[in-house]
Amino acid sequence: MNALIVALCALLFNIATATVFTSCSSEYGEVQSVSVTNCDASPCILKVNTKPEIAITFKSNVDSKDLTVKIYGVIGGVPLPFPGPQGSACEGSGISCPLKKNDVYTYRNSIDVKDSYPRIPVTVKYTLLDQNSNQVVCVEIPSKIEA
Repeated sequence: MNALIVALCALLFNIATATVFTSCSSEYGEVQSVSVTNCDASPCILKVNTKPEIAITFKSNVDSKDLTVKIYGVIGGVPLPFPGPQGSACEGSGISCPLKKNDVYTYRNSIDVKDSYPRIPVTVKYTLLDQNSNQVVCVEIPSKIEA
């Protein structure tokens, strides 16, 4: 009985802290979960002068020598490069490359929400690309930048 209560509490905690996202990944990877600091509703409120942390857990469906991070702010359907951690996803993110097919990984990083950013709704599109520019991870997070 106690084990059931503990399991239900853990399940409710995981549901309550999940970040709302849309997976736009292809056959190269499967996103299992996304978590952004202080974001458990849609849209995700990104406060200026903060550095929310993001964690993306995914299964790689391919062997990959390397992963590259690309982040976009989608405004009016147009993806615009979003300042943030770009370049190799294999350095300082908790992922060790090369990636192996069917293994599960968690990418971790943070985004600096600067005071100069406009206070508007934006969809943050986070992608991890393999050495052939295939999207192993692609998530879209409805967000709003606020003071």
